Amino acid sequence: EGAELTGRLFLAGVAFKSTGPMIAAEASLQQSLRYGRQSLPKDHPWLAIILHELADAREFRGDLQGAEATYR
Repeated sequence: EGAELTGRLFLAGVAFKSTGPMIAAEASLQQSLRYGRQSLPKDHPWLAIILHELADAREFRGDLQGAEATYR
């Protein structure tokens, strides 16, 4: 269930990045990351993808410091 929820929140975040408010995208991606960290192994590739999308959303929103921290 945790991995499925991670995926659904990730897809919602990516959709918001394309069509909706960036704040909503960031919130969905943060939740996806939280659930992913609870349900996936810490070296799972999906976590890196979620982090990348979250950093990209922060960068697009103008939060360059937050984006840089997330990219790292």
